[in-house]
Amino acid sequence: MQFLETIWSYVGPLLASSWWFLIFFPIFFMAYGTWFAWRQRVFEHGLKWDMLEMRVPREILKSARGMDQVLQSIAAMRNTPGDLQEKYWDGEVTRWSTLEMVSFGGEIHFYVRVYRKLRALIEAAFYAFYPDIELVDVPPEQDYAHTLLPPTIGELTASGRAFWGSEMILNKPGMFPIKTYLEFENMEEAHQLDPMSNFLETLSKVKPNEQFFLQYNIQPMSRQWADDFEEKFDELKKPVRVKIDDVGAGEEGLLSATVQRTPSQTQYLEIIGRNFGKPAFETTIRFMYVYPLGQYNDAFARRTVLSTFNQFAEAGLNSFRRNEDMGTKTKGWNFPYLFPELRLKLREQRLLEFYRDREMWTETKMGRILSSHILNFNTHSQPQILTSESLASLWHPPSNLVLTAPHTQRMESKKMGAPAGLPIYADDKVLDQFK
Repeated sequence: MQFLETIWSYVGPLLASSWWFLIFFPIFFMAYGTWFAWRQRVFEHGLKWDMLEMRVPREILKSARGMDQVLQSIAAMRNTPGDLQEKYWDGEVTRWSTLEMVSFGGEIHFYVRVYRKLRALIEAAFYAFYPDIELVDVPPEQDYAHTLLPPTIGELTASGRAFWGSEMILNKPGMFPIKTYLEFENMEEAHQLDPMSNFLETLSKVKPNEQFFLQYNIQPMSRQWADDFEEKFDELKKPVRVKIDDVGAGEEGLLSATVQRTPSQTQYLEIIGRNFGKPAFETTIRFMYVYPLGQYNDAFARRTVLSTFNQFAEAGLNSFRRNEDMGTKTKGWNFPYLFPELRLKLREQRLLEFYRDREMWTETKMGRILSSHILNFNTHSQPQILTSESLASLWHPPSNLVLTAPHTQRMESKKMGAPAGLPIYADDKVLDQFK
């Protein structure tokens, strides 16, 4: 006790005279984080978006390589704050785009949401590599995310519907790619597949009174994204050495030897290196299965959807799994253990809002704290690093290899250019006949 009193005799006066200095930094960083989160939110709410529906012809001969090029063009349009005003006052964030596949009772549609001022450039990128597709404007009042999904869970329940949903995340860091369209194309000709075939087959199984929504929010990253993984990649490239027993090799009786990599390990290093050369996107993958009350199809929701993503799993590289912390399922034994029904409603409401508003993850810590509930923290939505090659494998116009054409909204005719020799100049007398 005497020892503690001696220490307090020195520490007490110091705290009494400098307490204001000790609490200044926590308060400053909290205020800074709150300001930054508020300004970013204001900037995001001021963004103007255009919704486009992609309609495809009855046959597309191009593979996902075209979509890879489209995504590289989108990555090149990345914006960042250019000065202190844009960062701290305007709250500028990197604008994102949204790619969506939805099934209305088995009828499949493709949508793209883009920043309005970049619409013409993104449309040009699509038409450059897929000249036969058509991008049709969707007015805000016809946006399915708002017409079919009410803003609250209570309104959804009152309409006689419910939903199950979650996000998909990677099992390994983003430096490890998933199985991409290149691996599907490298198969023998008789076994070549379009990875979209499995998606469209799954979405076509949705019943007439159900809907399934799948959404990719993609935010371009810096071209130096791979630098964060450089040290890890260097570790993978080092020769593998193992210790072996050997008589007379010293007191420990051990020697080390270099083990040659298997062909598969060498191939994986090459694939990772190729992945580093692609532009990357911070990506949130969300899905919702909407169904009438009392008609929940557990086999479709929990197994079929996951199996669709499992086609991109590659042993030694990467694969997908559900983000259980974002899933609309919770039990009493899940943290924080109390009020499971209330926590379920809070999870459902957050996922519903995120999907309707096509939200990216909240970047700032204070932003996540301020948008949290005591029973539902806004810390579970996790963006994944996917390169243009991986994203193109997950979402692209279906090629002629896809066998579910009857279920997809398609163009009835192919766009053609004007015939050669068409007169483009005329005098007033000739033009009068067209009035």
